[in-house]
Amino acid sequence: MKPAPEEFGSLRKLLALKRHESPPPGYFDRLSAGVRARIEAAERAPKASWWQQWLATFDAKPILVGAYGVALVGLVMIGVNIAQRPGNPRANGSATATTPANAPAITAVASATNNSSTSAPPSFLTNPGTGTFASPPTPAGFTPNPK
Repeated sequence: MKPAPEEFGSLRKLLALKRHESPPPGYFDRLSAGVRARIEAAERAPKASWWQQWLATFDAKPILVGAYGVALVGLVMIGVNIAQRPGNPRANGSATATTPANAPAITAVASATNNSSTSAPPSFLTNPGTGTFASPPTPAGFTPNPK
């Protein structure tokens, strides 16, 4: 089954015209230099940091991002559960810390955590500057060095 020659007549005319076309002078000389320059430029391109490479792994894998998110939420929930266990000494503010005598802000916060949950909030939270401190704050001073 050979196709009829008249079906390819227009194609033969087009190919006859294309035989006489040629690239501009020096095209093939510049072609190899251009290809080499592009290859070298790609090799000299700055490498992506480890952070960018790690984030690039998530571009096509949304399931992986979801799995990391579920794992992170699970770890946070486990941490909260462990922190709220009755045997934990830090649960419900029952931990007692030894504070030095010259740490008034820590003393005020510690006294606020020991209050029961039904009492009013401490005064230093609702009225800033009126908390119970051991000594009033001392303003900073400046003494120039004599020359």
